[in-house]
Amino acid sequence: MEHKACLHAQEYNFGVCRMVVILTNSSFSVGKTQAAPGPSAQAQDRHAWILHGCQQCVSQGQRDGQAGFKSFAHGCHAPCEECSPGHLQSHHQPHHHQQRCGSHQSQRGLSVPRRARGQALWSGLRAIQLHQQRQWHHSAQQQEQQQQQHQRAMPGPEAAQAGGQMHQQPPSSSSSLSSSAAAVQPSLLMRVLPPQAHPYAQLMRLDKPIGTWLLLWPCLWSIAMAAQPGHWPDPWTTFLFSLGAVLLRGSGCTINDLWDRDLDRRVERTRSRPLASGAVSPTQAVGLLAGQLSLGLVILLQLNDYSKVLGASSLALVGSYPLMKRITHWPQAYLGLTINWGALLGWAAVRGACDWSVVLPLYLAGTCWSLVYDTIYAHQDKRDDAVAGMGSTALLFGQKTDLVLLGFTTAQVALLTLAGGNAGMAWPYYVGVTGLASHLVWQIRTVDLNNGRDCMNTFISNKWAGGILFAGCVGGRLLST
Repeated sequence: MEHKACLHAQEYNFGVCRMVVILTNSSFSVGKTQAAPGPSAQAQDRHAWILHGCQQCVSQGQRDGQAGFKSFAHGCHAPCEECSPGHLQSHHQPHHHQQRCGSHQSQRGLSVPRRARGQALWSGLRAIQLHQQRQWHHSAQQQEQQQQQHQRAMPGPEAAQAGGQMHQQPPSSSSSLSSSAAAVQPSLLMRVLPPQAHPYAQLMRLDKPIGTWLLLWPCLWSIAMAAQPGHWPDPWTTFLFSLGAVLLRGSGCTINDLWDRDLDRRVERTRSRPLASGAVSPTQAVGLLAGQLSLGLVILLQLNDYSKVLGASSLALVGSYPLMKRITHWPQAYLGLTINWGALLGWAAVRGACDWSVVLPLYLAGTCWSLVYDTIYAHQDKRDDAVAGMGSTALLFGQKTDLVLLGFTTAQVALLTLAGGNAGMAWPYYVGVTGLASHLVWQIRTVDLNNGRDCMNTFISNKWAGGILFAGCVGGRLLST
């Protein structure tokens, strides 16, 4: 009875599988007879993927080495170990195999056929899912291209409004290397601003505040370390630097996009930026830049004379940074020298001048930190940069990125320890240094450099790394004597 039940179950399973194959082949043949593209063409493609999944995606342990639907039939009617796979000459001959291995199947039950059926079914479902994902990415790309073409054909104000509405939607991610923050929800600021202002806010990166945090943290480290022993950081200076970080970061991004607007159109991650997409014209971007620099000058005039000269000198770095990727493989190092200028300026704003024994190690430590997070960030665009002939540390370090970044992290810890010792910081400061180092090691050890979304998420996590050190700076100054 057990042997008979086993044979009936096998015949039923094989019959179901053969019905799926026949229906799939019938649909596929009907799809091929359609001359015009449409739903039938999509069905043809979908069934082709089902067939492909049934043929190619069955796990290696269950394959019988045969081609076509023999693998599918073998997956649903798997022979036992005692019988040769060569006995299964065709998926139309299940009874031949049942006669030869029926006794073996009855001894061991249906565990192997069930496992094989599950693997074949999973492979088919996975093929359908992959096909649907590719269809979605293709349609999203077509929709974005149509929106950009329509936007370029519109006059200036209408194009700005359309660009703002277009950028309210998250951009599509079509590859694991260049997909980044595609699914990020609009920030509260972007939801409050009118649609006409969205392209300008995006040009300043107000919708992506991570860059402002990375610019602000070195300033706050320096301000906290420059405070008098037992005192909190000066609140007015902290407010001025926080507002200045927003404006300086916005100015830097505007300058960068003016330089790179032609290049950005060729890079998938950046082609939707306002200047690259045409939502903002170069003339409008220059006007926005002038407004940001004017407000930044108002803030700079609130500081002492030493800080005014020191702050104004940073504009040379800000203006020349976009050129570095065209002439060197170290633009991330140049960015570090630019974005960490606040480590010098914060101390000078509080104390009236720089104590180079403190601020120079702090400045270089921040540069090492920038090399770590911006190299991870650059791995999103390494293929596009290679095609365009642009330089980056992601391309320079290649497969050795992990080891090189660990070296920069070690250098950063040494420089921060030197700066804290020269500044007379108490033990909480060194706890903050240890926390920052641990966070960076975690980033380097866990990030997938071939996954754009993971690179972006790791890059964004550096706002917490900088906050850990800032908490250590505040505590180290409060407990110092």
